[in-house]
Amino acid sequence: LIIGWAGGMLAGTLMVIAQNFESSVFPLSLGGFTLPVYAAVSGIVVNLLLCVTLTPLFKGMGVPAGEDATTPADYEAQPVPGLALQPQEPAPAPTPSPTLAPTPTPQLPFPQSSPYFDTRQPTRPR
Repeated sequence: LIIGWAGGMLAGTLMVIAQNFESSVFPLSLGGFTLPVYAAVSGIVVNLLLCVTLTPLFKGMGVPAGEDATTPADYEAQPVPGLALQPQEPAPAPTPSPTLAPTPTPQLPFPQSSPYFDTRQPTRPR
């Protein structure tokens, strides 16, 4: 897992460096076809490919997988000494907002007969 993580981080970081930190989208060329790829997504793909290919290889070579030292007590919340939870008072009820008067319609900066403000309905050809 560490090798996959490191490979994904390295691939994504190198793609961003190749873009001079101007963009996180990298133009990936495959067989004469260029595909814009988000560097983080390609980093995840590299991570998964390394994990999927190296795990069976390492198991076949007899590399020990390691031991999980997690105990059930690790999943329980531990109180912090000196920090006691204080009961909270209920929040006050929200006050209703005052009714606002209707706002007048703003005046347009150009006359309504202007060619930029044509309110006529478009005509359909018959």
